[in-house]
Amino acid sequence: SFAHQDIYFSPDGKKVAYKAQEGNQNNPQASIEYSAVNNEKGVEYSKVDINPVFGLYRVPFMLFSPDATQIAYKASRFIDGRVSQFVILNNQEVDPYDQVDTLLFSPDSKRFAYAAKENGETFIFLDGTKSQPYRGTKDYDFSPDSKHFAAIVEGRTKAPGVRVMV
Repeated sequence: SFAHQDIYFSPDGKKVAYKAQEGNQNNPQASIEYSAVNNEKGVEYSKVDINPVFGLYRVPFMLFSPDATQIAYKASRFIDGRVSQFVILNNQEVDPYDQVDTLLFSPDSKRFAYAAKENGETFIFLDGTKSQPYRGTKDYDFSPDSKHFAAIVEGRTKAPGVRVMV
């Protein structure tokens, strides 16, 4: 059987993305999920993740860049008996992580960032470059002109507080 859900249009309205499932929908272990953009099937995963609801705004599980030329989402797969999360950027899989946080395109669509946890440490990935390890992140964003990136992070020391990295 086949089911689809969570339909998202690109900002220009020319592309549609959705999550689909094939197999036994009552038994997740006997089914696979995948993403599709304009009916072009993406990579198959154990689960294509949907981001939680933040306040009144729902963050889509598939994020189009503002110019609609790129798409990113999170997916999960069982590896060695545990669940690993991946970032999928333009149908290319990034290394597995314990957890992936918010995905973010810059306003000009040329830059991409996300945070991920590995072995209890949090890293920020900006344009494919991995940051030093942190205990966690609170927030991150691009400047309106896309030239700058800032993140509020929890340092590795035991002293409380946060710092901004630009």
